[in-house]
Amino acid sequence: MLRTRACSTAARRRLGRVYKYEEENNRLSKYQKKLHSIMSTLGPEMQESAMRQYLTLTAVLTNRYKMRQLLTLLENLINTNILQARMLCDCILTNEKLIYQNADFWIECFNLIRRVIGGVDYKGVREIMKQLAKLLTSFVESFKPCAQMVSIIGHSQMLPVVEFSGYADHLINPWRLDPTTLKFSLKGNLPYDDDLLKPQISLLRHVLQQPYSRDMMCSMLGLQKQHKQRCIALEDQLVELMILPMERSEQETEEDEMSSTHWCWLHLSSQVIYLILIGFASFPNIVMGLHNKLIGHDMKKGRDHLMWVLLQFISGSIQRNPLSNFLPIIKLHELLYPEKEPLPVPDCTKAHCTHQMAVVCIWMHLLKKAEFLQHLVTSNNTPALMGSDYRIALLCNAYSTNQEFYARPMGIIIETLFGSQKALPNGNPGTPLPTVPLSMCILDSLTLHCKMSLIHSIVTHVAKLAQNKTNIPGSSMMAPALVETYSRLLVYTEIESLGIKGFINQLLPNVFKSHAWGILHNLLDMFSYRIHHIQPHYRVTLLSNIHSLAAYPQANQTQLQLCFESTALRLITSLGSSGVQLQMSRVVSEPKSLVSSESEELNPVKELLTTIITNTPHMWSQHTLQCFPPVLVEFFSQNTTTQENKQVLKKSVEEEYRKWTSMANDNDIISHFSVPGTPLILERIGARALSAHLRKFCDYLVLEVTNPAGGPHINKCVDAINDIIWKYNIVTIDKLVLCLLLLLKGSELRNRAQDFVKENSPEHWKQNNWLKYPEKFAPEEPNNAYGGPIPVYLSNVCLRFIPVLDIVVHRYLEIPQLRDKPLLKRKLLNAVLGSLKDVRPSGWATTEVFQAYLNKTETEATGWTPDLNYYLTLVNRMVDTMNGNSHFPNTDWRFNEYPNPSAHSLYVTCVELMALPMSPKYVGNSLLDVISKGFVVIPPMKIQLWINAIGLIMAALPDPYWTVIQERVSEVIADSDLTEWPHSHTPFQLFNLKTTSEVMLENKYSLTLALAHAIWYHASAGQIMQVPVYIKDKLSLEIHSETQLLFLCHLVGPFLQRFNSDLYHIKYMFVGDTMKNEVESVIRKLRPSLQMRLRFITHLNVEQINTA
Repeated sequence: MLRTRACSTAARRRLGRVYKYEEENNRLSKYQKKLHSIMSTLGPEMQESAMRQYLTLTAVLTNRYKMRQLLTLLENLINTNILQARMLCDCILTNEKLIYQNADFWIECFNLIRRVIGGVDYKGVREIMKQLAKLLTSFVESFKPCAQMVSIIGHSQMLPVVEFSGYADHLINPWRLDPTTLKFSLKGNLPYDDDLLKPQISLLRHVLQQPYSRDMMCSMLGLQKQHKQRCIALEDQLVELMILPMERSEQETEEDEMSSTHWCWLHLSSQVIYLILIGFASFPNIVMGLHNKLIGHDMKKGRDHLMWVLLQFISGSIQRNPLSNFLPIIKLHELLYPEKEPLPVPDCTKAHCTHQMAVVCIWMHLLKKAEFLQHLVTSNNTPALMGSDYRIALLCNAYSTNQEFYARPMGIIIETLFGSQKALPNGNPGTPLPTVPLSMCILDSLTLHCKMSLIHSIVTHVAKLAQNKTNIPGSSMMAPALVETYSRLLVYTEIESLGIKGFINQLLPNVFKSHAWGILHNLLDMFSYRIHHIQPHYRVTLLSNIHSLAAYPQANQTQLQLCFESTALRLITSLGSSGVQLQMSRVVSEPKSLVSSESEELNPVKELLTTIITNTPHMWSQHTLQCFPPVLVEFFSQNTTTQENKQVLKKSVEEEYRKWTSMANDNDIISHFSVPGTPLILERIGARALSAHLRKFCDYLVLEVTNPAGGPHINKCVDAINDIIWKYNIVTIDKLVLCLLLLLKGSELRNRAQDFVKENSPEHWKQNNWLKYPEKFAPEEPNNAYGGPIPVYLSNVCLRFIPVLDIVVHRYLEIPQLRDKPLLKRKLLNAVLGSLKDVRPSGWATTEVFQAYLNKTETEATGWTPDLNYYLTLVNRMVDTMNGNSHFPNTDWRFNEYPNPSAHSLYVTCVELMALPMSPKYVGNSLLDVISKGFVVIPPMKIQLWINAIGLIMAALPDPYWTVIQERVSEVIADSDLTEWPHSHTPFQLFNLKTTSEVMLENKYSLTLALAHAIWYHASAGQIMQVPVYIKDKLSLEIHSETQLLFLCHLVGPFLQRFNSDLYHIKYMFVGDTMKNEVESVIRKLRPSLQMRLRFITHLNVEQINTA
C-alpha cells in the first residue's frame, strides 16, 4: 500500500516536471518572440539603451536559473542577427553591476561573451580584450618579457635638453604624452612596468621650467594653437611651478636687488601669458588652484612675485574679458595679504618696487579708479631720464587701461627713445637723436600691456620715418636708442605677434616699399646682432625676403648689398638641422621631374642643389666630400663644374694691365674702363657687378699665391689688397675673405680688431654707446647717388667677420692634416675662452681641472691623461643642471647663445670633451666607463639620471665618439656567457636594470643595454639610421643562440616605435596587397562558417557566403 502510494507520488512529480518544462519552454518562446518583435523595430541607439536596461534588471535576480534563461534570450537575438555581438559585449563590460562580488551575474555574463564573441570582427575583439586585460592576470603576466623587450630602460626618468628651434615630429615622438593623463602613448596592450604607466609629471615639469620650451611642450602634448583646447593637466603643473619659487623665496635671508628666483619668475610670466592667450589654460582656474594650494601657508616673501606674474596677464586682457574672469584674484589677495595695517611704500629706485606694487596695480585695473600714485601723474617733476627710477614704470603698470592717466608716463618713455623731430629755422635738427636705450631692468618692470603699447608705438614711428621724404637732415633716421630698445623688446616671446612676427611680416616689407634703405639696413643689422632665439620659420621667411630684396634694381648699393649678404650668411649658419626639417616639410613644391618615387624629400633636395650649382658654380675637395652623405657625394660627382683655365685667366689680366700702363692720361683710362662721361667707375658698376669682378679677382689672386716663383711679388699683392680694403674702401675684408678664404695679416685689420675687443663687451644688452666706429664702404661715397653712407649702429667689420672666420676655420679643419691635433684644439679653445675671461665669471664653461690643463705648457699638456674621476665630475655637473641645480653662474638666457642652463651645460661639456688630448674612441669609452665602472659611487636612485646625461652628451658628440657604444655592444653579444648561459637567473632578469640594481646581480648586460637605449633615444635621424646597418652588417653575424637573440631584441625592440607608422604602411600597402589574392583563393575553399569569420580580409560579403 505504502509502496503504491510512493510510486504514484513519484509519477506525479515526473509528470509535473514534464508539464513545467513544456510550460516554461512555451513561455520562453513567447518571450523570445516578443523580444524579437520589439528589438527588430528599434534603431541601434535604442537597441543599446534597451539592452543596458535589460542587463541591469537581470543582474539583480537572485535565481541563477532564471538569470541564465534571460541571458539566453539575448544570445538567440545575436544568432538571428537582430542584435550585434559587439554591442552586447560592450554593454555587458560597461555595466556597473558586473563586479565579481555579484558572482552569478559575473559568471553567466562571461559565459555569454565566450559564446557570442565569434560573431565579432578581429578589430572588435581587440577592443573587447583591452577591457578584459586587467581581469586576465595569468595570461597578461606571460607577456611581461615581451613588454620588457620593447621598453626603453629608464624611460620614465629620461629628460630632454630643450632647444629654442623646435623639433621635427620623428624626434618628438618618444616624448609624446597624453594631454589628459600625462601618460606615455605606449604601443600595444602589454603589461608595461608601473613607472611607464604613471603620469609623467616630472618630464612635463622639466620641460615647462626651461626657457624657450613652448614648441616642445605643445608637440609633447599634441596641442595645436588653432584648436584652443584646454589642458587641465597643464594648468595643474603651472600652479605647482608657481608654488616652488614662492617656497624658495621664503628661504632668502636678505633683500637683494635681484632675487634668486628672478629669472624663474620672468620665465613663468611668459609661460602663463602664452598658455592662457592660446587657450590651453584658464586664468580663473589657475588663480583658484593657487588659492587652494596656498591655504595654510604663510609666504610673504614670494607673494609679490606671484602677483607680478598675474598682473602681466590682467593688464593686457582685462579690457577684452568679462570682470567675472578676474574676481578669483580677490580671494587670493585676501589669503596672501591678511595685514590690517597699511604696507610700507616701496623704494622707487629699486626694480623690486614694481613687484611690490603689483597687487596695487591689479586693484587699480579691477576697480577703474586710483587714489594712490595720482600725485606723481599730476606733478611736474617726473624724471625725463629713466635710469634707475621706476616711478614711470609704476605709473604705466597702474594706468595702462586708463587712458586719461596713461598717456603722460608712456609719452615720457617714447620721447626718451624718439627724441624731438622738430627742425630749427636754419634746417638743422633741433636736438641730437637719443643714444641711451631703455635698460632691460626697466623693460622687465613693465607689464605685458605696457610692452605691447610701447612696441606698437615704435613700429608705427618707424613706418612713418620710412615714408618721410623731407630733406631735413636726420629726419628719416632711426635714433640709436630706438633701435636698441626695439631689439630688446623683440626678445619677449609673450608679445610675439606684435614683436618678431610683425617685424618680419609687416615692418620690413613696408620699409622696403618706401625705399628707406637706411632704416632697412638698421633693421637687418638688428636682426643679425641682437635677436638670438628666433623660430626657424621666421628665419626662413626673412631669408626668402632678403633674396628678393637683393635682386631689386634700386637696392644695388655697396653697403646695402653687404648687409644683405652678411644677414643671409648669419641666417643660414644659424639654422639647425631640426629647424630645416620642419621648414622643408611645409614646402609644397610644384610637380617636377622626380629623383625618387619613394622619397619625397630627395626631390626638393635635388632641385635646390641644382639651382645652387647653376647660379654659383663651385667644387668640393675630395677630403671634404668624404664628410658628405652619399646622396650629396653622388650629386657632386655627376654635376662637375668647369674650372677656369689658368693660362687664359692670367693672360687676360696681364693684357688688361698692359693696356692700363700704356695709357698716357686719366681720361684714356676712364674711357677704357667705363662708359664715357661717368668718372665714378665703381658706382657705375654697382654692387652686384662688383661682386662678380671680385670673384674673378680672387681666382687670379689664388693663382698668383700658389705660383712657386712668387717671392717679393706676393708681398706687393698683399699691400695692394690692403689698400683696396682699407685705403680706397673698394671691398670689405669680410666679403673678400668669404670669397677668397685667405686671411691677410694687414695691420689695419689687427688694429681695428684689437680696439673693438678692448672697447666692446659681448653683453651688448648692457651697453649704451654705438657711435664710436664709423666705417666707409666705398670711395667718394659722400657724393654718390645714394646721399652718403647709411648710418650704422650695431654692425662692425669685426662682427661681420666672425661668421666668415667660422667658415675659414671649418674649411681648414676639413684638411686631413689638421684633424685631431690636440695642441691645435687647445689653441683654438684658449683663443675663444681667453677672449672672454675678463667678461664672464669663472666656471661659466669649463671645469677647473680642464682650465688648469689649458694653462699648462705645451710639454706638460701633451702628457695629461684625465682619470675616471674627471669624467665623473663632468657628468655630475650635467646631471645636477638637468635637475635644476645649475653649476653655472646666473645669466639672462634671452641674450645667451643657448636658451637654458641644460643646453648650455650640454654644449660646453661637449666642447671640453672634444678638446681633450685623447682620441675620440678613448674619450667615448671613458664616458661609458662612468656607468660600467663608476656605478659603485653613483647613488642607486640616481643611476638612471646619470645614464640619461651620458646619452645626451654622446648623442651630441660627433660620430667617432658615440659609435663606441656599438663596439661595446658587440663585445657583450659575442661573450661566451651569452652563447652558453651559465647564470642561475634568467636572461630576462639579468637584462632588467631595475632587477639587477635592487638585488645586486650581475649588471654588465643591463648597464650596456641602458647606455645603448639612452644614446639612441636622444639620437638624431642621421645617427639612428646607422643602427640598422650596424645590426645587419655586424651584430647579425654574431647571433648563434637564443640568449643572444633575446639580447638583440632588448636592444632594438624599443626603437621600433620611431618608425612604426612606416611599418604599418608597408604592412597594408605592400605585404597586404601582395598576399590578398592568394589568401582569398584559399578562403573561398573553406566551409561557410570559416568564410564568415575570415570575410574581413577578403572581398566576400555575407550574401556570397550564404549562396556558396
